[in-house]
Amino acid sequence: MSEEGLMIEEEDLTVRAPERTDVQMAVLFADLAGSTRMYELLGDAQAKFIITDSLGKLTQVVKEFDGRVVKTIGDELMCVFKTAHEAVLAGRQMIKVASDLEVPQTADATGLLHLRVGAHYGPVIEERNDIFGDTVNVASRLVSLAKSNSFMASETIAKALPEAFRYLVSFYDTVVIRGKTRPLDVFEILTDAVKSDETASFARTTEITHGPLAKARLKLKVRSSNQTLEVSKQKPTVTIGRGRNNDIVLDHNMVSREHARIDYKHGSFYVSDFSSNGTYIELQGGTRTLLKKSDCNLAMNGVMYFGEEPSRKAKTALEFVLTGAS
Repeated sequence: MSEEGLMIEEEDLTVRAPERTDVQMAVLFADLAGSTRMYELLGDAQAKFIITDSLGKLTQVVKEFDGRVVKTIGDELMCVFKTAHEAVLAGRQMIKVASDLEVPQTADATGLLHLRVGAHYGPVIEERNDIFGDTVNVASRLVSLAKSNSFMASETIAKALPEAFRYLVSFYDTVVIRGKTRPLDVFEILTDAVKSDETASFARTTEITHGPLAKARLKLKVRSSNQTLEVSKQKPTVTIGRGRNNDIVLDHNMVSREHARIDYKHGSFYVSDFSSNGTYIELQGGTRTLLKKSDCNLAMNGVMYFGEEPSRKAKTALEFVLTGAS
């Protein structure tokens, strides 16, 4: 072969051992679907700008939940997270961001871009900032099952979620995945795209109209003041924040103007965080959860802290007591 011919560097022939093996991670694929049609409708330059900007916004969400984008494959992101919990919260937020993407409001382009998400948790092999293994393959298959603005996850993801977040999970189907010898139980992670009356956990729930749960109340008390309030079927929503328009006003520099909201629905109580600094939930027994632009079910008594970590000296501590449900 001449000097102008193909040259193979000796380094490329070297077989390297993986940098890390059997590292447990949550692998998430986020596929921005509809881009091919967008190129056709809007032209290369405008479509490329919109898609690049959209992928940038999705990447920012990954970082917010302590994840890492391993690589971009066309219009699909492959991401990793240390925990299933972070992957689920990030995937839900990515779908929310994708639904608000700025796409030209024409008859053909409106609603054209949408996100499909799939995630699996298990061992991976890390090498040269890339990841390999069966966990990656399964996550890739799961994203192909997702429909517009939906999130499919494996059973390992569903079971690894803290109890307070199990209401976000609904069994979808048992699916035969190409390359796997055994069928896989697939779960759907419920998002804001799902109507509130369809919200479910492993078993779907219905509206509570009678019995003890219909009389359930969540009593709220701010430790540092005389502020008290109650969430119930009669007052199903309470807002918390620094702004004077909130039901509970917390005048603290770590609290956002519209920091959080507590809702009663389907016989249960939920807290949603909208803030910059997050909301800590500390349940009886010491279990702690940090919400960052996400939500969870309040199934037992505890204390919330808005924008600051739990401590006896915290100025934003809000005690909550569930009554009337037993």
